[in-house]
Amino acid sequence: HSFPTLRSSVFGNLGGWYDWAIFGLVANEIGQNFFEDQSETGSSLKAFAIFSSAFMMRPVGALMFGYVGDVYGRVISLRYSILLMGFSTVILGLLPTYDQIGVSATIILMLVRLCQGLSLGGEGITSTVYLYEEAPADNRIWYMFVCSLAACGSLVANLMMFTLHATLSPQQMVSFGWRIPFIFSSLLLGLCMILRQNLQETEAFQENRGAGETEEIENPIYHVFTHEWK
Repeated sequence: HSFPTLRSSVFGNLGGWYDWAIFGLVANEIGQNFFEDQSETGSSLKAFAIFSSAFMMRPVGALMFGYVGDVYGRVISLRYSILLMGFSTVILGLLPTYDQIGVSATIILMLVRLCQGLSLGGEGITSTVYLYEEAPADNRIWYMFVCSLAACGSLVANLMMFTLHATLSPQQMVSFGWRIPFIFSSLLLGLCMILRQNLQETEAFQENRGAGETEEIENPIYHVFTHEWK
């Protein structure tokens, strides 16, 4: 199972980092579409404020999806984390603008961005744990290194934006071009779900469940902070 595990972890993380980075790369266009501010600089700063707000949700996502992974299984957590990221990103690409639905557009934009932060936090921790448990014991460092390269999803996002700016005018980017990279994420979501469809639960989790260890610890988060904090 080592190669399918590595492949699904890498592509899942790559898709997550792509989705994460795109928002910041089109912040200028988002600002002009989702804020009333007449100043381009002011609207861009507000967009970047929403972009940065998602960072506070990453540790929350790690705790939430880590809990799901410890109690219900790593595979379940992996599937739901990438689903949340993929759907959040696609929704961003289809979201009505401020001119169409008013301040509701800004509020929804904020909520969806927070969901992205939640998802990336969960995706990172869950895929790392899953890969560590499934990788060959004598080759775990190499597998973890390869998985870390998934951060190149940000590079994919930059290449996407370079292509769009080279083919579309600034007016077209503000009008509809900024939506394209978000909608493109639906392809990455589909690929990730296909790769993760047949993943098997890790032997470590199955052994712990068979030994009753997962049932003994009712709240893994509480257990970590009270017994494993050193």
